[in-house]
Amino acid sequence: MWQVSGRNKITDFEKIVELDCQYLDSWRFFDDLKIILQTIIIVLQRKGAI
Repeated sequence: MWQVSGRNKITDFEKIVELDCQYLDSWRFFDDLKIILQTIIIVLQRKGAI
């Protein structure tokens, strides 16, 4: 989840773990589709790569 929630802007490891645990605790197929779409948009916009 953290990859589409700020990528390089999130530097606190605890926050990264928190987002990943939150994802695992509330996993739904629809959320995965949402993450895939967000990933495509972010990659095409080249956001947060540097």
